[in-house]
Amino acid sequence: MKIRIQIYLLIFLLIVLSACGAAIEDEDNIIDKSIDTIGYLQTNDWEQLAQLVHPEKGLLFSANAQIDADDVLFSNEEVALFDKEENVYSFSPQIETTPANFINKELLSKEGEQVEFTVSSFDQSQVPTNLDENNITEVFPDAQFVEYFSPPSTNDEDNWQAIRLVFEKERRHHYLVAIVRETPGK
Repeated sequence: MKIRIQIYLLIFLLIVLSACGAAIEDEDNIIDKSIDTIGYLQTNDWEQLAQLVHPEKGLLFSANAQIDADDVLFSNEEVALFDKEENVYSFSPQIETTPANFINKELLSKEGEQVEFTVSSFDQSQVPTNLDENNITEVFPDAQFVEYFSPPSTNDEDNWQAIRLVFEKERRHHYLVAIVRETPGK
């Protein structure tokens, strides 16, 4: 009886350790994909970015922390053609532009300057305030995200920006399903 209990405990321990190892491997994989994503966005490498996009769900862009039904959604085929896309989309009531312009002028820029994302975190936010509700976990309950944060560049506390790269795992592969931007009160 004692040996049977020890065997069950050993099996349980192996299962727990295996799950921990898989979780760490998933986190590393997602972080690596987020670094690739940032690079593809910065270099306008839409074809490489499209390869990371979920083949069925596509890629959602939200200009605010609060994801809603009006946010813009693109298939991976559409993402691959961002350099040729001339249609104007409404990313928010204040932002109507092409996808490439949104990425270059809103997502990767702050007050007309290239954003330097100096802080990153996994599945948590570095945002200094809670002006908007971050509802990623409600909209994508099986997803994990990497946040890139650019702290205020001046004494103005409202001069920060964050983007969250949201990934979902399907069939042992992590796909990019959303890019969420947050700025103070915008």
